[in-house]
Amino acid sequence: MNTRSITRAAIIAALYILLSFAVQPIASGLVQCRISEALTVLPAFTGAAVPGLFLGCLLFNLLSGAVAYDVVFGSLATLLAALLTGGSLARAEKEVSARNERFVGMVKDTLSGFTVIKSFRAEKEVSGLFARQDAQLEDSKCRRRRRQSLIGALSGMAGFASQMGVFLLGAWMALTGRGVTPGMVIAFVQLCNFILA
Repeated sequence: MNTRSITRAAIIAALYILLSFAVQPIASGLVQCRISEALTVLPAFTGAAVPGLFLGCLLFNLLSGAVAYDVVFGSLATLLAALLTGGSLARAEKEVSARNERFVGMVKDTLSGFTVIKSFRAEKEVSGLFARQDAQLEDSKCRRRRRQSLIGALSGMAGFASQMGVFLLGAWMALTGRGVTPGMVIAFVQLCNFILA
């Protein structure tokens, strides 16, 4: 890991801790709702997010006085979620880029050798090769778009789940007189909107 990756990981860990402490009454305890878990989609865009999320979760669990099993298994659950999304979009982008490079090289070679192709009457072979390369390129683009859509959908669902969790837990706390007012619940839901937007 280079300095830039370490810095990114540290910023993501700090952001995780900050978001968790912002809603600490609902981010720790038996039932937890952490809006910071919505950050687990970040590894799809940068590999530095994997250690950042793990360390952020681990440190928050330690600093908030969580029980030992939550420190261990909660941190490992965040690590697992980060690893599952980690780098998949970056790998898809690299695959599309490599196929695109091969395709453009083939088109360039075909155009520069057009007279030779014509003289050997190899138009059908070149056309078939062109069609296969184009199909492979389009297939890799399609896989990348599907992966991008899946990550977007998961991110949206995680955001919605965190907002609903904040609202429902806040409403329960307000209705049972646990020191939370309806105004505080609305403020936390709006904070969720701001953070997730």
